[in-house]
Amino acid sequence: TFGRIRRIRSKAIDLLDFRPDHKILDLGCGTGAMTIQIAQRLKSPGGIVGIDAAANMIRVANKNLEKAGLDDRCNFKVALAEKLPFEDGAFDYCFSSMFYHHLPLELKIASIREAYRILKPGGTFVSIDVDKPGNIFARAIVMAAYLLLFQPAIRENAEGVLPALIMEAGFEGLELIQRQWDMISVFRAIKPM
Repeated sequence: TFGRIRRIRSKAIDLLDFRPDHKILDLGCGTGAMTIQIAQRLKSPGGIVGIDAAANMIRVANKNLEKAGLDDRCNFKVALAEKLPFEDGAFDYCFSSMFYHHLPLELKIASIREAYRILKPGGTFVSIDVDKPGNIFARAIVMAAYLLLFQPAIRENAEGVLPALIMEAGFEGLELIQRQWDMISVFRAIKPM
């Protein structure tokens, strides 16, 4: 994305109304870039948790966290998004950024259901990911990524499955709050009260 994903994430974060005391979960946090971006805006200890199934990613995320000096506001855990080690209703927000295009359909479904479970009633789910391409150039990029990376999950996203999966999990008020390059969408939905 030539560094532009940070801008997309920043815009998505700016559009959200989280308070400094909110509890936030970042699904598939990778190197922790978005998790740390959010932690910079929080005041409460342990306000955000980033999880990833890859222990190597969590090691890198912890190094990045140490450099940022935000250890008190943020922590990272090795965990599966489809089997989250958190209580029901533990979080106010749940984010995922460029994560779902890596997961096969059954894990997308399980992960979004888990996101629903761990959110408080009225909690917000946000997904930033590859979505149905809106023009020939975007379709070509998505198809090339699918063919080069041998990831059928990219193709699923390109078929536009995410909005339906979010609604099927029980979320309401699904809205597209941002679109970039006619192929990356930011969706927001709410867990009913």
